[in-house]
This record gives sequence, C-alpha cells and structure tokens, in this order.
Amino acid sequence: MAAGVGLSGAPGLADDRFAVLLDDAEARLKRRDRLGAAVRVRMAANAATTRHPGLFQSPRAEAVLGAVSAWLVQRQNPVRKAPGPLGRKPSILHVVTEAYRIGGHTKALQRWVDADVDHVHHVAMTHQLTPVPDALAASVAASGGRLSVLSGSSSLFGMARQLRALASDALLVVLHIHPHDVVPSLAFAGWTERPPIAFFNHADHVFWLGEAISDAVINFRESGSRLCRARRGFAAERDVLLPLPLPAEAPAPTMTKAQARERLGLPASARITLTVASAGKLKPNAHACFFTLHRPLFDADPDVHMLLVGPAADDPVLADRLRPFGGRMRALGVQVDLAPYMAAADLYVDSTPFASQTSMLEAAMRRLPVLSWRPYPVASLSAVMGSDDVALSTEDITFNDPDAYRAAVLRLLRNETAATALGARLAAAIPAHHAGEGWRRALADAYDRTIANAAHRPHTRIEPEPPSAVDEVVLAFHEGAGYSNDLLDFDNFEFMPLSMQLAEVGAIYRRHPEILKRFLPLSLRLRLSRLRPPA
Repeated sequence: MAAGVGLSGAPGLADDRFAVLLDDAEARLKRRDRLGAAVRVRMAANAATTRHPGLFQSPRAEAVLGAVSAWLVQRQNPVRKAPGPLGRKPSILHVVTEAYRIGGHTKALQRWVDADVDHVHHVAMTHQLTPVPDALAASVAASGGRLSVLSGSSSLFGMARQLRALASDALLVVLHIHPHDVVPSLAFAGWTERPPIAFFNHADHVFWLGEAISDAVINFRESGSRLCRARRGFAAERDVLLPLPLPAEAPAPTMTKAQARERLGLPASARITLTVASAGKLKPNAHACFFTLHRPLFDADPDVHMLLVGPAADDPVLADRLRPFGGRMRALGVQVDLAPYMAAADLYVDSTPFASQTSMLEAAMRRLPVLSWRPYPVASLSAVMGSDDVALSTEDITFNDPDAYRAAVLRLLRNETAATALGARLAAAIPAHHAGEGWRRALADAYDRTIANAAHRPHTRIEPEPPSAVDEVVLAFHEGAGYSNDLLDFDNFEFMPLSMQLAEVGAIYRRHPEILKRFLPLSLRLRLSRLRPPA
C-alpha cells in the first residue's frame, strides 16, 4: 500500500502500520498461529486509536478474532447457565479494560452500578495495571457483586476463558472496554450461546473492536449514534441512546466564590473561566486552537482569567501557548478535588479541538453556565469531536462562529444575572435525563433491546459510508495531540508468543536502540551502565 493512502483509497487518511499488522494477523491465522494473529489485531487496533486509519471498524479484524474464538470455544465447550436462582436479583457483567481513579468512563461505570439497584453488578478487568479505584470497588460490593481482575494472567486465551466463565450465568454483558481490547471478542465471538452483549460507546470518536459480538451499541449522545450508523455497520435496531449517568444532585458547595479564589490565589474581582480536560484535548491542530480562540477575550478585558485543570504548566507543547497570556491563563495539572475550581469560576468553557463532555455536564450540574465552540457543523459526523447532550440541547450554548462564541463568553462574564439564570436552567434540565427514574427507564429500555436483539443473531451489518471530513478531523486531532504508535509494541509485548517477542525486540532495537534496556532486569542494566565508556 502506498504511503498516505487509506484502506479505502482515500489519500492522507490511513496509517500503513494498521494495514500491515492486519495483513500479518490474517497470514498468521492461515499458519494456525492463532495467538500471534490475536496479538497482531490488538496491535493494529492500538495503532488505529493513535493515528486514525480512515476506518471506525474492520470486518477483517473482527473475522480474525472470530476464527480464533471459535477454535477456543471448540476446545472448551462452554455451557450457558441459567441467569441466577429464582428470587435473586439477576446479574449484569461489566467488562472494562482498565479503570482509573480519574477518568470519564470509570465514573460512568461507577455511577451506572450505583443507579441500577435492580441488578447485581459484577466487573471483570482485562488489563488493570493500576490499583482498582476504591470508589468503584465499593459500588460493586454494595450491589452484591464481585470484582475480578483477569490480568493476573498474561495469556489472552486464559483471560478469554475466565471471562466466558464469569459471563456464563449473567443476564447481560456490558462492554466498557478500550478500543483495542481483544479479550471480549476472543471470549464471545465463537460462542453461539453467549449472553446478550451491549457495547457502551465511551470512545465514540475512534476506531474500536467489538462490533461483531455486540447485540446493541449504547451511545450516550446523538453525534456518537450518527457515526455508529454511518461508519460502524450498526443498523438502527442495534443503536440505543442512553445519556451518561450522573448523580441526582451536585455536591453541596464547600466554600464561597471568594473563599475559593483566596485559596487559589486569584483576584477577587477577576472574570474567571474554567476548562477541565486532559492536555491532549487542548493541543492545537489544523482545525482548532483553544488558545487562538480565546486570546481576543484577554485583549478585550484585562480582568479575564482562565483556569485549565488537567494540563500541566510544564507540558512541552502547551507551555509556549500559555506564555503570551502573562499568567492569566493557568495550567493547574490533574486535580482530584474539583470543588475549589468550580466554586472560583464564573463560567465553564468546553475544550477544543476535542471536547470534554463529562466535565462540562458536571460543571452544569453545579449551576455553572457552560459554553462550547466547535469548528464543524452540529449535524455533521465531525460533531463527534465536540459536546452534545440531550439535556443541554434546548439552550444556545454551542457555537460554530468564533466571534459569536467570544461575544457570548464576554456577555456571561459581564452579566452575573444572565449567567446565574443560564446555570440554573441547565442544572434543572440535567437530572431528568441523567439521573433518577428517567435515566433508569432509559437503561431498562437499553437492556430490553439488547436482549431482544440477541434472539436474532447473526445481525445484519450496514455497509459503512466512505471516508469523509470526519476522518480528516480525527486524524488531525491525533497528529496535533502528538499521539504516536511507534512504541505501542510495548503495550502488547507480554501477550506475544516467544517467537514474536524475539522478533519484536530486534525490530524495536533497530528503530530505538536506546530503549532496549526496558527489556532488561535492573541488575543487568546497572552492569551495562558501568561498562559504558566515559563521555
């Protein structure tokens, strides 16, 4: 394949690495190197999430995993059990690759478990590299469920067998997995008696694996739903909309605005905006620059200040962008407790080039007015890179025109009455869709539709639309954020068969000889360092 030419023939959209790895996966499958084939699919999907390949799904990748899964199932002959004894709450099995102490998809999972009191909730983790968050563990235990960390085994096949066993008596399985996680596909694709499976589409802007095993895809917003129908092969009957679960009430304020500003060292009279997002979501690209967008506000009003929670002040890309603001735009790093920052702010503004929807909703719940700007039409597929939510759709808070957006920001910063009124309206609209009985009814519908769809396998796939502007937008975001798949082999090394590990060590050494030491024991690294000639 020529460099810069996508799998569909569209120029500039695909990464050759994705295609090369997928070709190798199919070749290994023909040679009956099934583990190597599964690892190569994982590597290909991992590469696709850091450099968009012009695809949001791959029937070829799903077929390789399906063939390997069928072989695994044939060897084990798993049995589907009845979903629990009579009189006991039925169980839901949630599958997550890794849960984090801070992160939107982990919050969604925990809140889901807390809100759904009609079921027992079990959680299986396929690649948990950090301690399990205490809050998630407590929520699972309170539901009567158990938390199983499968990644104690380095074998993909071993984890697939464990996952099948855990799912054998579940009423339903919900996947909250990372886009490259192959374990659920290996566990379920070849198992004809598998339980109903729903895919929670928390990473709705990138390529992911799992379409072939999913009886329904649960989207939390309309832009993700549109992209699924247009580019992932899901027919309308497999597309379910479920807003993100949120608490019924925002946390009670623990300090006044004046107290929060004093604590944070901010001027009492400043006009303060707040953004909560990871650094990658703010790094400029060809379509959008957060810093250029907001610079005229600082020129127009010397009292304007901005707090960025998430990015670090010494981030090599953002530091140069922050310097011209003379300290009035501050990067504060990751913060576990957002209360002081929410209390200090007058207005929340969404991140761009990529939105941070969970953070924006949490700000709105705290009665902060919120605004969002995006450089693409709301109805386009590219809208998946911005924020859209059913609870916020009745207010004019989303802008395409930068001048109109900046005018709205200044208007709300200068008019406390209007800002307070907007914040109150947004806070009042959220619970009906995101919490309480309204959300539980939507969840029950998602469960019912998933179960009903499972009775009509195999599912009809819709031929995806060809690459379009959304592919260029996603690729530009990956490039601007500085994502690289050059060293992603490290993320897959532990799963490789020995022959592949030896080959990968050689390949990585040729590209990056300075990092071969990562494979060596510490004692050997120290010995080698002593042998190094002096500079």
